[in-house]
Amino acid sequence: MATAVQNQVTTHQIYVDGEWRDAGSGETFPSVNPSNEEVIANVAKGTRDDARAAIEAARRAFDRGDWANKSFEARSKIVLQALEHVRERCLEDDWATMEAEDAGCTIRMANLSHVPVALEHFRSLAAQAAEVREYEPLPWIDMPAVSWNFVNREPLGVCGQIIPWNFPLVMACWKIAPALVMGNSLVIKPASNTSLTALALVRALDETGLFPKGVVNIVTGPGAAVGEEIASHPMVDKVAFTGSTEVGRRIMQLASGTVKKVTLELGGKSANLILPDADLDIAI
Repeated sequence: MATAVQNQVTTHQIYVDGEWRDAGSGETFPSVNPSNEEVIANVAKGTRDDARAAIEAARRAFDRGDWANKSFEARSKIVLQALEHVRERCLEDDWATMEAEDAGCTIRMANLSHVPVALEHFRSLAAQAAEVREYEPLPWIDMPAVSWNFVNREPLGVCGQIIPWNFPLVMACWKIAPALVMGNSLVIKPASNTSLTALALVRALDETGLFPKGVVNIVTGPGAAVGEEIASHPMVDKVAFTGSTEVGRRIMQLASGTVKKVTLELGGKSANLILPDADLDIAI
């Protein structure tokens, strides 16, 4: 394998409590274009302490209530307003090329699938929140005693969101949009191989000035440090993870100590078996 080549590249920081900062260790790691093995960016190598700081910031933001206590309709309007700036940034900074270079997909796929699908899902999920009924009455019951019941929908709290490498922007939007618009505070950990579009998305959200500090945080770095801290920290109320079954088992194990809610999307699909007599051009 060729040695990765590093040209003049940008160094990306983590985003904690409304501020962009270096990782506590001061270390970075390279993001490599898999098509030519060139280094296209350097990314902050977050630590457990960085993850802990982001979680604590998210907890403070949630407990303050200036985001969580807004109505579903108000949050939906704000997130949709922020999305307009996200769209502008997407075009100005050419997120499709960024996604193709970082994730190894084709430009065509990034232009026709990764980016538009991600933004449309973000829009749809944000818009749906305006239709949510905060209080929903349930049928009257009179056994064993007269009782009138209702559902009260409220934010969960601090949501840890661990994103895989294969559809970085789509997965970021899938996890960020619904959790954010429902009033939660977020700590996002993108895959180390493909952190760039998730960082770009958070930067665009930050630039709007529409979200209280600490509501959105992103910490890049290894799963064994950042991911495990998110999964085990007692201030995190929910973990959403997409990735391998092996890591999913570990997250479930770590989350069980504090009885967190966990959403796991695990394992691969659509595998192709290339047998010795296969036509490789057709298979590829």
